[in-house]
Amino acid sequence: MIVVQFAKNCLLFRGTISLRPFLEAARLLYERSFVAERYAGNRKFFEKHLDDCLPVIKTIICGSLKFSSAYLFSDRERLMELKREAYGELDGCDCALIPTAGTIYKRSEVDADPIRLNWNLWYYTNFMNLLDFCAIALPAWLRKGRE
Repeated sequence: MIVVQFAKNCLLFRGTISLRPFLEAARLLYERSFVAERYAGNRKFFEKHLDDCLPVIKTIICGSLKFSSAYLFSDRERLMELKREAYGELDGCDCALIPTAGTIYKRSEVDADPIRLNWNLWYYTNFMNLLDFCAIALPAWLRKGRE
C-alpha cells in the first residue's frame, strides 16, 4: 500500500494493530440497538412518511424497531468494553493510518445491494463516532472507468 510505504519512509510506522474491537463496535451501530437512534431522532417523520422512503431506508429503520431498551443497555456496556480494548490497541500511538474505503463500486452495483456494499464502503470507518475518535479522510486518487 502506498500510504504504508509513505508512513515507513517518514518514520511514522510502528507496527500493526488488531481491528477486532473497532469492527465489533461498528457492528453494534448497524446490527444492534444503536441503529434505533436513527428512528428515535426522526420518529415523527418516519411515522408519517415511512412508505415514502427508499426501500433500503425502510429496511434499516424497521429493523431497528425490534430492539428493546434492555438491548440498548447491554449494547452500551459492550461498547464501553470495546472502547477500552480499542484504546488499548492504540496505546503508544500518536495516530493510526486506516483506509477510508477498501474499494469503490459503480452506482448500479450499490443500487442492487445497498446495505452490504455501503457496509463494505465504510468498513474501516464505521466505528469512529461510537468510539469517540476523530478522523481525516484523504483521497488518494480516482479510478478510471468508474461512475
